[in-house]
Amino acid sequence: MDISDPGGTKRVLRSTLKQARQELDKTTRERQHTALIARCVELIHERSAGTVAAYHPLPDEPGGPGFLPALRAATGAVLLPISEAEGAMLWAPYEGEEAMAKGDLNIPEPVGERRDWRALLDCDIVFLPALGANRRGFRLGKGAGYYDRTLARLAEAEAPQPLLAVVLFDHEVTHDVPVEAHDMPVNVIVTAEALHRV
Repeated sequence: MDISDPGGTKRVLRSTLKQARQELDKTTRERQHTALIARCVELIHERSAGTVAAYHPLPDEPGGPGFLPALRAATGAVLLPISEAEGAMLWAPYEGEEAMAKGDLNIPEPVGERRDWRALLDCDIVFLPALGANRRGFRLGKGAGYYDRTLARLAEAEAPQPLLAVVLFDHEVTHDVPVEAHDMPVNVIVTAEALHRV
């Protein structure tokens, strides 16, 4: 790892992790989806979470098609992100796949009432996507910075904070993720194998 160029190291690592994701065989992927959902629900019950924020998994992302229905069944209230211009994110309730539409990034987004980042202050847990994370809880996103900007605002709020949990395939927890000043750590790394407390 070139510590003098964390941005370059991140680009290389993103490419490596994306390729490894695409190469996961169907059986392994589905087994990990099932285990990941169980771990997330376990965390919801542990925290007695009534409202959580999450993400709509793309075909190669952890969680699979059963992720959001399971979270909604376990909590009753799930918020999903909506990508806005200049890296901003809004949040709206997930009301099922029939109440979704493709957003600007071609990712399904909820069509309900939108709120800004302060909606996350009403959440008990925020489940975050990433390509990887290190054992200290610093995640490697896709590089656009949407989540880091949102989490920075959240951290500055003088209010009780939700638990931040990144959801990853087992092999995506790696010591190689470099840390820059704008990176925001999570509290828990969720993998099929375990809930890793940071």
